[in-house]
Amino acid sequence: MGIAIGVLIGSSGIVYSAMGKSGWDNQTPQFKAGYLAAFTDVVRMAKRTEPSGLIATSYTIPSKAKLVNWLYQVESTFAEEKNAERNITQIIAFAGAAMAREFGGDVTTASGMEQLAQVLKNRREAIARGDVKQTPPEVMARRNAIAARKKAFGKCMGSAHRETKTICKGKIKADFPPVPKLSYDDSATGKDE
Repeated sequence: MGIAIGVLIGSSGIVYSAMGKSGWDNQTPQFKAGYLAAFTDVVRMAKRTEPSGLIATSYTIPSKAKLVNWLYQVESTFAEEKNAERNITQIIAFAGAAMAREFGGDVTTASGMEQLAQVLKNRREAIARGDVKQTPPEVMARRNAIAARKKAFGKCMGSAHRETKTICKGKIKADFPPVPKLSYDDSATGKDE
C-alpha cells in the first residue's frame, strides 16, 4: 500500500505530499519504507528524464544511501524541533542533502524499490530459517492500543486550537481502555512504546 501511494504521490504531487510529522508518526514502518522507496524512485526517474526539472533539482539522492539510511534520516530530521511543522517533501529534501555528505552525491545503482524488494526477501528468508522471532502477543496488543489512541487523538485535534488538546486527551482516556502494561522489561529494545 505504501509503495502504491508513494508512486501516486511522486507522479501527481498531491494527497500525502503535504503530510506532516503527526501524519508520518501515525504510519506503519512498512508504509514509511514504501513511501520513501517510491518517492526516491520518482526523483531518480526525474533526474534521468528531465535533469533540469523542478523535481530533479530539488532533491538529492545520495549514491550509496540505502533505504534504511533514508528511514533513519527522515525520522531524525522530523525529530528536530525546528522541523516539526514541515511537510514530508521538505523533510526528504533535507534528509537527502544531509546524507550526501556521508553517502556521496546523486544517482544510485539500486533504486529504492529494488532495495525494498531485497529487504523483504531477506526478511522472508530469515523467517523461514527461524532467525526472526515472532512478536509476543502482549507487545502487539500494546502497540495496537497506542496506535489507536494516537489515531483518535489526531482526529480529535484536527485543525483545532491548542486549547483543545486537554479536551481531546480527556476524551481519549474516557473512550479507550488503558494501554496494557508489559509483564517484562522492554527497555532493552530502546523503544518507548
